[in-house]
Amino acid sequence: MFTPLNFKAEEDRAAFIAHQADVAVVVAYGLLLPVAILEGTRLGCYNGHASLLPRWRGAAPIQRAIMAGDAKTGMMVMKMEKGLDTGPVAITAEIAITEDMTAGELHDALMLSGARAWWKR
Repeated sequence: MFTPLNFKAEEDRAAFIAHQADVAVVVAYGLLLPVAILEGTRLGCYNGHASLLPRWRGAAPIQRAIMAGDAKTGMMVMKMEKGLDTGPVAITAEIAITEDMTAGELHDALMLSGARAWWKR
């Protein structure tokens, strides 16, 4: 596993590319990846995002869905592009948000539904 603070330093970008990874996966990373990283694997970089995009793009999608009273949300895995939470969607897993669900419970439900959807593909 390789988790740099950011990829501003050339040595961090070089270290990533030296792994010669087939794919990179991030979840809740919070930073835009530079093009050198997005193109630094054979199959690309993928992001796990806890909303049904384009709703709740960016930070805190779980909390925002609960605060808005959304009836459902989901986990999406997308191939990353230069933009924030953009790119073609590879996997979508929807789940209901119950009236008494906390952000922690929704987080855990999304985590499990995303993992199940990944293995079913």
